[in-house]
Amino acid sequence: MLCTYCHSTNVVWDYERGCIVCGDCGTVLDVIYYYNINTSQEDSKQVKKLRNTHQVQGMSKYTSTYLKLTKVASRHGLIVDNEVFMKYISGSTPLVKVFKRPNVDVSKFMDREPIKLVLDLMKNYPKLTSRTDRAKVALAKIALDIVMDKGLDVKKLSSELGISEVHIRRLYKTLIRECEFLNDVKKLFLTIEA
Repeated sequence: MLCTYCHSTNVVWDYERGCIVCGDCGTVLDVIYYYNINTSQEDSKQVKKLRNTHQVQGMSKYTSTYLKLTKVASRHGLIVDNEVFMKYISGSTPLVKVFKRPNVDVSKFMDREPIKLVLDLMKNYPKLTSRTDRAKVALAKIALDIVMDKGLDVKKLSSELGISEVHIRRLYKTLIRECEFLNDVKKLFLTIEA
């Protein structure tokens, strides 16, 4: 059996969780179904034997990490982005970026001109850049609202980006402390308007 994503032959039959998982990239390839309703002692012995075999064979640390993350994600209504997970295990992406909300496409906001300019400015501020893409877009929108003297609509921003209202308020407080960044945003928009 081959993994459909990375084409690895390191496939783990996880009878305890009831799934077939790639041992290299952590992708869940299939579900294991057990149809026998009348379980007997012999069946129980067979399942125990399979579990022991599974424990001897073991899962890679990436597979077990992936399974743990999917469990955490499902509790919070999130999903694990497989592509970002691969970047996470290689060390090029922080763990927080592995989780994403379903059906929230942040790229549509990132391509808009004023937000795009603010995001480019934000690259000079590590405290702000280290956030998820959704949080960076939220920071850009909040910065624009502050610079243009608009009131912050927490509920609207929360529903647009799929971020909790509490998180948006935290982002607002973080942004207020970054006076230099806000001054740079203000200068940018003064030069655009002129």
